[in-house]
Amino acid sequence: MLMMALVPPATVQPAVVAPRSYGSLVEALEEIAEAFIDGREAELPTLVAASRKVWENARRNHGQGLTDLEAQALDRGLDTMPALKPRHMAESALGLAGTVLGRMKPSRTRARLTADMATMLAWCRVEARSWDQVPNVAEAFQPFLDHCAGGRHSAEVRRINDCLGLLQDDLANRSVSGAKRDLRRLMDLIDQAERP
Repeated sequence: MLMMALVPPATVQPAVVAPRSYGSLVEALEEIAEAFIDGREAELPTLVAASRKVWENARRNHGQGLTDLEAQALDRGLDTMPALKPRHMAESALGLAGTVLGRMKPSRTRARLTADMATMLAWCRVEARSWDQVPNVAEAFQPFLDHCAGGRHSAEVRRINDCLGLLQDDLANRSVSGAKRDLRRLMDLIDQAERP
């Protein structure tokens, strides 16, 4: 529907690989979803315009990062996004970000962005009570957790796993407030795990 697959299967390497600089486009699109989640809906038009500028810059400097169809989808998505309701703007932005992310080489950054995007999409779907459309957040987190395993982030990994367990329970019980609390906690834990 609005959200494309967050990441292609790990065994399939895309024919076109977006340059690392496309990460800034993914993050600009994520900002739209974050603003919706944080209740900053008045900022959405400005964030859409900012994402458009980041996309135009990325295309100008690294035009071969996406296929023509993907580039056209980004253009259409950014053109139509201002007419959408706030939740649909957030979901559309995450879908566009997923298109770009699917073209990035596997890395810790890609794994973090995938986990973050799945968490935000899940929050939007819980908000809408679209229980059957909530992505598998635990599955989306696995590559990020694999990157964080051992080392200085082991405490964050334990907290993330604990929170994922709570989320599964709250989703099974269709607890909107519980699931949204768990998802916000996961967003915070991703940020903490990224601190040096």
